[in-house]
Amino acid sequence: MLLAIDVGNTNVTLALFDGDRLAADWRVTSRREWTADEVATELRDLFALRDFDFRVVSGVVIASVVPTVNSALVEASRRYLKCEPVMVGPGVKTSVRIRYENPKDVGADRIANALAAFTKYGGPIVVIDFGTAVTYDAINADGDYLGGAIAPGVEISLDALVSQTAMLRRVEPVAPDSVIGRNTVASIQSAWSGASSPRSKAWSSGWSTSWAARPGSSPRAARRRWWRTSPTSSKPPTHC
Repeated sequence: MLLAIDVGNTNVTLALFDGDRLAADWRVTSRREWTADEVATELRDLFALRDFDFRVVSGVVIASVVPTVNSALVEASRRYLKCEPVMVGPGVKTSVRIRYENPKDVGADRIANALAAFTKYGGPIVVIDFGTAVTYDAINADGDYLGGAIAPGVEISLDALVSQTAMLRRVEPVAPDSVIGRNTVASIQSAWSGASSPRSKAWSSGWSTSWAARPGSSPRAARRRWWRTSPTSSKPPTHC
C-alpha cells in the first residue's frame, strides 16, 4: 500500500491507498519540531485505530510545506516503514512543467494540486486551495503550472482582525443567517464567509477544500475537488 503524507502549516493529512482505492485517512495537528521516533509513534497509533500494521506500507510519498519536519519524516520512513520516501517538489518527475521564474519557490502542495486537478479534469484549469493560506494556481491546456496568487487564509485573517482592533473579538468562522449582519458577530462572519462563496460553504459544513474551476464556468457549474475532514461524514457537501 502507498502512504501519502501531506504536511501543511495547520494539519498533517495522511492517506493509505490500496492501488487507486483510498483505504484509510487521518488528520493530525502540524508540529514545527518532530523526531523520527515521534513520527513513528504517531503513525503506529493512527494505524492501530484502523486495524492496520506498518508492514502493509510498500511506498511513501510526502508533500510538505514545513521544512523543519522533513528530515524526521524521511528517517521514520526509512527506519520503521523500510521505504525510501518520494518528496514532492521541483525536480521530482511529476509530469508538471513549472513555469515559475524560480521553480524551487513553488510549494509541494501547489505542485500536487496542479497535478491532481489536471489529471482529473484536464486544462486549462484554476485550483483554489483553502488552507492556512489561500492559494490560487493556474494550469494551462498542456498541464504546465503557470503560477498564481497567495492570500492569507481565513484563520490568519481573523487573527489579524482581532489582534489589530480594540473592540472586535474572535468569532466562529461560519456563515451567518443573513449576508447583512445585524450584530458585530454576524457582521464579521458575513465578511469572511459570505453566503454565496465557496469559502463559506467549506467552513460552515466542516470541510477543508481545494476548488477547481475551468475558465469561463460559473462558481456553481465549476467542478470541485473535496477532501473530507469530518469523521462523521462520508460524502462531500452537496449544497455548494
